[in-house]
Amino acid sequence: MNFIYGLVLQACVVVGGLQHTCKDPVRVLTFETHNECAIAGYQYALELHIREYPLIPQDSRLSVRFWCDQIEKQSI
Repeated sequence: MNFIYGLVLQACVVVGGLQHTCKDPVRVLTFETHNECAIAGYQYALELHIREYPLIPQDSRLSVRFWCDQIEKQSI
């Protein structure tokens, strides 16, 4: 079977060391190989962290996780 890989990102915030909240995961793009997806995942996670970090409370910690969903290619 042929597959493509969907890059999924999720941002989570820990407020004051107690409350852990995560946004819903979002599929960003698809890639032909897992390697391309993984490399893009690191790049997009870094960009998201840099963009979102200034927006969270000062006593909070931001984490961004990503994964590559394997998706079966549909035959035409």
